[in-house]
Amino acid sequence: MSGRHVDHPVALRELTVARVTDVGPRLRRITFTGDQLGPFHQDGFDLPGFVTAAPDDHVKVFPPPAGGGSFSLPAQADGHLDWPDDHSVVHRDYTVRRYDADAGELDIEFVLHEGGAAATWAAGAEPGATLHVAGPRSSFGYPAAAHVVMVGDLTALPAIARWTEEAPAATALTVVVRTVDASDRIELRRGDGTPVEVRWVDDPTVDLGAVVAELPEFDPDVFVFVAAELSDVAAVRRHLRDDRGLAADRFRATSYWRRGGSAEADHEAEHAIEHLADLLTPFAVRVAASLRLADHVVGGASTTAEVAAAAGADPVTVDALLRHLAGRGVFAVDGDRVSLTGPAAALVDDHPSELRRRLDLSGAEGRMHQAWSGLLHTATTGEPGYEQVFGAGFWDDLHSDPALASSFDGYLARWATVWVPRVRAGHDWARYAHVVDVGGGMGLLLAELLHEAPDARGTIVELPTTAATAAWWFEQQGVADRAATAPGSFFDSLPSGDAVVLAQVLHDWPDDDAVRILARAAEALTDGGRVVLVERLRSAADGQAAMTLLMRNLFAGTERDLDDFAALAGRAGLAVVGTSDLGVGLHLIELESRP
Repeated sequence: MSGRHVDHPVALRELTVARVTDVGPRLRRITFTGDQLGPFHQDGFDLPGFVTAAPDDHVKVFPPPAGGGSFSLPAQADGHLDWPDDHSVVHRDYTVRRYDADAGELDIEFVLHEGGAAATWAAGAEPGATLHVAGPRSSFGYPAAAHVVMVGDLTALPAIARWTEEAPAATALTVVVRTVDASDRIELRRGDGTPVEVRWVDDPTVDLGAVVAELPEFDPDVFVFVAAELSDVAAVRRHLRDDRGLAADRFRATSYWRRGGSAEADHEAEHAIEHLADLLTPFAVRVAASLRLADHVVGGASTTAEVAAAAGADPVTVDALLRHLAGRGVFAVDGDRVSLTGPAAALVDDHPSELRRRLDLSGAEGRMHQAWSGLLHTATTGEPGYEQVFGAGFWDDLHSDPALASSFDGYLARWATVWVPRVRAGHDWARYAHVVDVGGGMGLLLAELLHEAPDARGTIVELPTTAATAAWWFEQQGVADRAATAPGSFFDSLPSGDAVVLAQVLHDWPDDDAVRILARAAEALTDGGRVVLVERLRSAADGQAAMTLLMRNLFAGTERDLDDFAALAGRAGLAVVGTSDLGVGLHLIELESRP
């Protein structure tokens, strides 16, 4: 039982206020209209209409300054926004309360509070005013469950209200909402108008974790949604995990705000962490992330010794580590007492950036970061620096450690949510009878292609352990009757097919090895078939230098331009017959056998 992220292209829309409705003394609903809710053309791009697929979908709003005047906005790009490096864009995240495409109306509900840029704008908004809105960037598809439990504070009420309206009639609902006082209560109803019973907690000081602990036993088929302030969410998460024993795929706990923080501060904190430049501090930051020091502080550890004990680490080293990071603005240490600063909050596990997991030295991404210390070897010899650092090549190292391999699969899966939908939509897959995905990992792409081409069958070629995971995924996706696994290597003979897919495979390999892989793909083609590559195309202006350095340092591979791919294809008896831009830096390149 697991949710599924769906990414959407992001458009910056200028909308007009149609109505302002006070749902309660601190909750204001603003209804927006405008032609840009539908498809429109802007800044040279054809942009899609507004879409929302899940009850807690969020948009970014860009409130103008209270006193009027000019203000900064991100620039529209192809399917995403380009943000200035100076963090000058003021923005806030808000839940999509309602979207009616037929009526051309979008409802966003604002919690009114002092000092908030968006709340200040909403407090004075009148019909005819305009506001820029972007997103949702993605939707989390929640799994069906017999029992749904929703827990939140006033900021989560719009998402909870939408969920109750959209929940299936057979789904049992348990709703807990903490308010400032009883005047914040509203009536929640299902889609058929049936009232929903709510446990209102009319006291903002009450511990939400304690409230959830008092709830009766959950149905075994339960899904729990939690949204509130960061420390409240952490308390509820601990209870669900440690006391209720819920698996990670049985709940989603997300912080909507942080006491004493702001969206801009969190954004700047993420960049401050990423751009620390000396050698000690980046590793100190990564060790803090690996030991989850910020989470232990959020969990109640208040001294350096308590943090070390919670992490199961050496107290002298952790004390020095925290003091060093405090001197860089990460954590605050007063005597022996520890607290979070803005940058440290970005290292909490559920921070939206997922920065902690990306920096964790026990994970695949963290290990790739450590391999940068071998870059000098790569630069001087052209050989992978990774092997110099760890004593084994990347793939051998990965497959020697199941936990490391699983972490890498997770890294690839997160990236796949961005590019796989582009590949599925960017090519006519229904024309093929048999799609062979070579080096396709756990089968995320092939499963999507088989959904797109319901009459086709598919085979994935992967090493045995990964092939077994792919077989499991095909079962989960309902395509196991059309999807086969072929454990093996792409340097060996491949199953024949009229489409042989190599998605982000060739950039891992030097030219001679890439030609060997292409030659095997060419041998596997049936008459009239195509080899389909999904790769970046290097150019002087596209910012691929960092990815080229990564490929060189890990594998002695590289990013290539179209002429490079044409040359490799020619050596393997293939020719380029078409290309298409998939966005997100990737292109689809079609190859066919030369006459």
